[in-house]
Amino acid sequence: MSDRDVLARHVAAAIERHRGVAAYLGLVAEAVPPHERGPWRRMAEAVAAGDVAAGVEAARRATACWIPLIATAPGDHRLEARILQAATRAPRGGGPWAALGLALATVTLTSVLTLLFTTVVLPVFEALFDDFGMRLPWLTRVTLAVGPAARRGWPLAAAAMVLGGVGWWFLVRQAPRRASAAADFTRALARLVAGGVAYDDALVLAARVADAPPVDPADPARPLTYAAVAALEAPPVAAAVLLDAVADCHDDRARGGSSIGEWFVGPLAVATIGLLVGLAVIALFLPLVQVVSSLS
Repeated sequence: MSDRDVLARHVAAAIERHRGVAAYLGLVAEAVPPHERGPWRRMAEAVAAGDVAAGVEAARRATACWIPLIATAPGDHRLEARILQAATRAPRGGGPWAALGLALATVTLTSVLTLLFTTVVLPVFEALFDDFGMRLPWLTRVTLAVGPAARRGWPLAAAAMVLGGVGWWFLVRQAPRRASAAADFTRALARLVAGGVAYDDALVLAARVADAPPVDPADPARPLTYAAVAALEAPPVAAAVLLDAVADCHDDRARGGSSIGEWFVGPLAVATIGLLVGLAVIALFLPLVQVVSSLS
């Protein structure tokens, strides 16, 4: 039986069992943020009309919304709570756009400060040192040499910084994705196993939730982990509890990865700018200290 056949069979059974929850699904669809309403509206319409074909198409596009219906027995009072839980999943981190905004803001600030330093500050000190006609320390010579190069090549440097910021955003977006997929897969698997869905079917449906290829417990590969395979060896009730614990671990990893990736760039940029400014101050004022010492 193909994966689509497995999905169609469970969606048809879910629609038959839970026709009475269509109104609640409609309320949930109106309560979620606008960009998330589409899957819930399609599910509510399919359940209300008893349209299995529309339900299968909706579940194919957003399987996660259907897991509470598939995994809940008729008359189970926990169904509405499970639907609400699926619709109000806690966010992981600030999101990729927060990381992109922070990275680009940091790049912009660094570029502006560097440009001001090389075009305003360095020429003043360079003229001052030429008037004295003194031999400059090597650190000062290197700092003054950076000025003309930066003034000539600042567009290229700015482009490189922007590319670096976008690259950082890409890493921040991709780094926690594997942990997030494993968390979504394992959480869906726990719900399905607790609802009495056969393990083979549960693996197929959970893989669709994580938008992953079919998984094989005999040869685990992401998003199916060895911990999840070990949990499946327990009876269904215990397996569901263990799988939930495994999913919590993956969720913590995803949130931790997002937070570190998003907010590490700020302190790193501050430390880098502080180091560069400190070296520049030492380099530019060291000759002045020598002049004062020689005059005294």
